[in-house]
Amino acid sequence: MVSVAPLNDDDQQSIDAVVSAMKHPKPEHYEVICYAYITGLSDNQIKKRVRCRKDWVTSTRQAAEGYIEAKLEDMLQVCP
Repeated sequence: MVSVAPLNDDDQQSIDAVVSAMKHPKPEHYEVICYAYITGLSDNQIKKRVRCRKDWVTSTRQAAEGYIEAKLEDMLQVCP
């Protein structure tokens, strides 16, 4: 697991809001991102949990990360 600097409360709330909003339109993405970042599972471990191929887990995680990044960038542009 990679160590990162702690985020301030506002940043954490923004990320939580974007991830939570992903739950209904993209439930598979939400599940994979929670396993990866909240539970700390690797793609291989997630593969076993959701019973699918590792390449699907990897691409779904990457798509979820891209979605989250894009939404956060949109939030930054709205609130300079």
